[in-house]
Amino acid sequence: MVYVEHMVAEVLAKVESEGVSLRAAMEDFFGRSGIRDPTLKALMRAFALGLLRNYRKVDLLAESVLGDRYWSLDPPSRNLIRAALYEVRFRGVSVDRGLRVLSALRSARLTRRDLVWVKTADLRELMRGLSREEELSVRFSQPTWLVRYLVKLLGYDEAVRLMRRLNRPATLWLRVNTTLVTRRELVRRLRRRGVVVVEDEDLPDVVRVVRYEKPLANLPE
Repeated sequence: MVYVEHMVAEVLAKVESEGVSLRAAMEDFFGRSGIRDPTLKALMRAFALGLLRNYRKVDLLAESVLGDRYWSLDPPSRNLIRAALYEVRFRGVSVDRGLRVLSALRSARLTRRDLVWVKTADLRELMRGLSREEELSVRFSQPTWLVRYLVKLLGYDEAVRLMRRLNRPATLWLRVNTTLVTRRELVRRLRRRGVVVVEDEDLPDVVRVVRYEKPLANLPE
């Protein structure tokens, strides 16, 4: 059985091994797999972004369980472990599901005991002994080299503020195709569908999305 974790792991392995953007890797995967379901696409994107916002924490947990073996794994295997541990630790997914997802892995075996430990481990304890830059790297899931650069460039406090903001979901903006519909009319239609939007004060063809329930890609507009 192919789980969504397997698909996300394949996408992230491409990002890691080829240095392409997440968007490009996703579109390549959707094209090769023939995936058109907007709900599945949105789920995979949200999953991948959530994992990337926590990948250094996940790596620390995985390294604590597997030791140096973790870094000798090929990118697909390593990212499958990341996906499973992220779900177990940060999304409340059951240990049983984590074990099912990882059953496809042959190069490194994780036990029920390992996953139970991952679910409850004290990350603050695991970060003890790390340098200040390494601790920030784990905390904000940014490469250590980037943390060092930002601290040197901006100072510690400003660098922390920037990295904290980078880990928040991005503001969603929509640009209106005014050859097809006016902004006022589009706003009216979106609000009827339960999408809360605010018209930008400076740009006449832009709206900011405040809240929505269904994936925007599913809407006719």
